Amino acid sequence: MIEYYLDIFEKTKCEHSLAAPQNISCRFSESDFPEGLEPMWYRVINTQRSPREKAMAFMWHNAKTLNVCSIMEDSDVHTGAAGKNDRTWAKGDVMELFIQAPNARNYYELHVAPNMATLELSIPDVSVMGKVKLEELFFESGFTSSLNLFNLKSGIKGWLGHMKIPLDKIGLSSGKLTGSRFAVCRYNYNHLWVEGPEISSTSYFPAGGFHQPDFWQNII
Repeated sequence: MIEYYLDIFEKTKCEHSLAAPQNISCRFSESDFPEGLEPMWYRVINTQRSPREKAMAFMWHNAKTLNVCSIMEDSDVHTGAAGKNDRTWAKGDVMELFIQAPNARNYYELHVAPNMATLELSIPDVSVMGKVKLEELFFESGFTSSLNLFNLKSGIKGWLGHMKIPLDKIGLSSGKLTGSRFAVCRYNYNHLWVEGPEISSTSYFPAGGFHQPDFWQNII
C-alpha cells in the first residue's frame, strides 16, 4: 500500500553522501503497490546533492505493465500545462520517465504533471534532439497515470505520480527487462524561487541534461 512508502518518505532524511545506485532491480508483482521495493532518491542534476524538497521513486512490473511511482515533496504544487503533449517541463511541476530497451538506440520519454497533463515521445536516437520538431516525436504509449496530493503529520506535503506503461509499447516484455536503462526525473517549480525550477533525477549526470542514456540506471 502507498502508506508504506509515505511512511518511509516522511521518516527519511535525505542527506546523500553516497553516489546514486547504478543498478536497480525491478520486481514482478501483481499488487497495486507491493511493499519492500527499493527506493530511489533523487539528486539535483549534475550533483549528488539532495534537492531542497526531497523526492523518491520506485518501480515494479507485472506481466503486461511497467509501474513507476514517484513521491515528491512540494510546497507549491502547480502547472500551466494542459491536456496531451504539452510542453510540460516548461510550464510547471512534472514527473518524467526515460526508458530504453536493452541494446537499443531508440528510447521513450513520458511525462505527467500534477493536473494529469502528459507528454509522450518516441526518440529514435539521442542525436536527433534539437534537430527535429517536438511534434515529430509524439507517439501513443497507452500509459495511464494516477495522482494524489498528500499532507503528512510532519508538515511535509507534496504530490505522488504513478505511471502504468504497457511494456509492449516501449519495446519491452516481462521477460525482457534486464539490461534496460532508465531515469526518473523531475522539474520542481516554486513561485518563491527566483532562480527557477529545481531539476533532479534518480540518476547521476556529471554534466548536461537528461538525454544521456549512458548515465541512466540499469535494470538488473
